[in-house]
Amino acid sequence: MPTLASKIGTPERLKMKTTFSLIIYLVLSTTIINAQSSIEIMTGVNMANRTIPDNLVDGDVWSTSTGFAFSSALTFDISETFSLSPGIRFIQKGVNAVFPFGPGVTVHGSVTNNYIELPVYLKYKIFESATRFFIIGGPTYSYLLSSHGTSTSEVGNGSSNDKAFYKSYDFSFDIGLRSETNITPDLSIVTGVSFSRGLVSISAYDKYEQSRDIRITIGLSRAFN
Repeated sequence: MPTLASKIGTPERLKMKTTFSLIIYLVLSTTIINAQSSIEIMTGVNMANRTIPDNLVDGDVWSTSTGFAFSSALTFDISETFSLSPGIRFIQKGVNAVFPFGPGVTVHGSVTNNYIELPVYLKYKIFESATRFFIIGGPTYSYLLSSHGTSTSEVGNGSSNDKAFYKSYDFSFDIGLRSETNITPDLSIVTGVSFSRGLVSISAYDKYEQSRDIRITIGLSRAFN
């Protein structure tokens, strides 16, 4: 039974050393711990899709897949309006698809990719009253943990490990809006919505397949004086 990943190409073996990126991130995080002003935990949903690769044929239809996101971040003030917020996030990205596979056979497929992400956001405060509002944005590096594909059709169902069909990394730029409302002097409810645009191809063979995500999150932030 064909899966979505096997339908759209043959994997290539790619290797990438992530040690350098991780060291830079850890050094940055260690440097700013002493200057942190808050720590937060966020959870929510990620509505994921991708750019259409160049080898799809007539009848192939891709659609949004909904997954889970969980993150934690440190924030420290640079000025009265600007803050820097590096973090770590577990996130599910994927895609759903319908495509013909031979006479009288239509496959409904889905792929879910699980990533660990290292976002580094700049926050700009645009309004403050009982609730503070921010524009957030910045780069995110993602490391692929696993990939799972499923398919159903008139001739049967299938599932597969599709990790070999994807690069071990993704790199994106995120931008969004965020609100913070105090419930005590040091504790705030935080909500956010953001758009993430992949800057590199996530496919092991197709240079045009890039991630596109919209996230809606809610959580708590604890300030330190």
